Amino acid sequence: MIMMLDKHISKQALFYKLITESGHEISLTEFHLIPIISSTKNQIYLAAKQIQIGDLLYVLLNDKLEYSPVINITIQTKKGYYAPLTIKGTLLVNNVLASCFAYAKNHHSAQFYMFPFRFYYKLTRLFYINDPFNCDKSEELIHLLILLLSLLKYYN
Repeated sequence: MIMMLDKHISKQALFYKLITESGHEISLTEFHLIPIISSTKNQIYLAAKQIQIGDLLYVLLNDKLEYSPVINITIQTKKGYYAPLTIKGTLLVNNVLASCFAYAKNHHSAQFYMFPFRFYYKLTRLFYINDPFNCDKSEELIHLLILLLSLLKYYN
């Protein structure tokens, strides 16, 4: 993890709980992006609220990424959510592949706009700085990230 893009410990939000045929499950806020295999066998990213029964999610099975169809979707209100930024822009949650990004129209554009943060992180790691963004106190960075994501929405 490079830094926390969003972190609200006590805020309530709508979550979409996706359950796959393989028994994997993941809960995402409605605008959080998740990769699926499209009908043309391409990888695309959709907001959780756009996922439909039968969509193929990437899941970790026998130490490799496979895909498994969604068989159940429930909407729940839950308390607390987090959005960590990783080098690749994705992470495994309960062995289901998810994007680090929410409220972005395009995962790849969001990843592109996060380049300065990834570069700074890698540069500071060369100097043995363990937590360059001080993830425990990242509230100030959230305002900058909101600005960047607003620019991303404007230009897409």
